[in-house]
Amino acid sequence: GSNRRRYNMNTGQVSVVEEAYVDGNPHQTGVNNYGTAGRAFPLREIWYQNVVADEIVKIGVPHNLSRSVQFSGDGSYLYFRYDHGDNNYLLRTSGLTEDATVDTVAVLPGNVRVMTILQ
Repeated sequence: GSNRRRYNMNTGQVSVVEEAYVDGNPHQTGVNNYGTAGRAFPLREIWYQNVVADEIVKIGVPHNLSRSVQFSGDGSYLYFRYDHGDNNYLLRTSGLTEDATVDTVAVLPGNVRVMTILQ
């Protein structure tokens, strides 16, 4: 296994997780019981497909190329990452509707490129 780094949003600290085995890839999409969510290239949108209502919700985001889109633990909003140049942000939508707002949760260290939200 390879060492993974854990970023703690509460403390801002980065620590190494020894011998962590994490499935996925840098461009994984969010999938859970509510539906699927992923970026729309290269538009400033995340597309959330609600499988129950059989509809696609397009959520506007402040930057092109949203990365690592993942549902929150309760499935009510989305985490995602944006990196370009010296900027590396963890962001979160306020919900799963087209009028959802986006907040910056944390400024990530520059070497964080793959993420899994643990909560």
